[in-house]
Amino acid sequence: MAQSTIALIITAIVIVLFVTKIIPVPVTAMLAAFAMYLTGITTYQEAIAGFTSSSVQLILGLMIIGYAFDRVGLADRIGDIALRFSRGSERVFVFVVMLLAVISSMFFVSIAALAILMRVIDSVAASSNGRISRKAAYLPLAIAANYGGMITIITSTTMNAGNILAQTGYERNFTYFEPGVLGIPINLSMLAIAFFFGHALSEKIFTFDEIPPSRAEDPDAHRSVAVPQWHVWATGIITLLVIFGSVFNLMPIGALAMLGALALMALGIIKPAAAFKDVHWNVIFLIIGALGLAKSIFN
Repeated sequence: MAQSTIALIITAIVIVLFVTKIIPVPVTAMLAAFAMYLTGITTYQEAIAGFTSSSVQLILGLMIIGYAFDRVGLADRIGDIALRFSRGSERVFVFVVMLLAVISSMFFVSIAALAILMRVIDSVAASSNGRISRKAAYLPLAIAANYGGMITIITSTTMNAGNILAQTGYERNFTYFEPGVLGIPINLSMLAIAFFFGHALSEKIFTFDEIPPSRAEDPDAHRSVAVPQWHVWATGIITLLVIFGSVFNLMPIGALAMLGALALMALGIIKPAAAFKDVHWNVIFLIIGALGLAKSIFN
């Protein structure tokens, strides 16, 4: 049987498993990459190339930075600012959170933006005396985080597309904000629809009871533990340096994210064990497997 036929069969099986989720999606992705190697379609080095991919380094580094962002209390401060701007209006608060999600996911992977801003929502919901609900904010947050990534190369799909572009004779990847040519109009349309129609629609659909945060009875219990003020400043500065370096392409974006994460651990702002525990390893292995599969298909 021709190798191209085998590759198509493996790809078809992977699609079915992705849809049915009989096997966890990250495991399916990794098994697919190894299947390409075991059937001789690709080399072992190509199958596991995702482990050294800048995309994976970027996501891992930003997840750790996102953990630090929450750990030093910056997420709580964002929540206070968002609530102040909304003046108690749930519709305006949801819009502000969506706008923050769009901006955050331009520089953080969407799951890192979600991890931070979901904690922001919980913080506000716990201290708003029922004015702000999580059920009204979670889905818009998820949508905005996914859409915001369309403005830059931060999403794994855009990064993979850029890598493929660079390997097919064009000898260039996408620049950081190049996807924004289409991404910005799409995001503006999404935010307008969400503000004028989304909240009213969610109130009609989400008729189930709100489940308050587990510590809502103590509005301050959700706050991060006290940390030295320099931890807050250092985390903010390191995050800005990573963003600055990525925008101006000072070095590979994966290297920037990893250096930022390592700096936070080296300074003692976060503990490595706690940071690694907070990483969404299922996402990491999904991308590693998907990169190996994509490299095999397009070789």
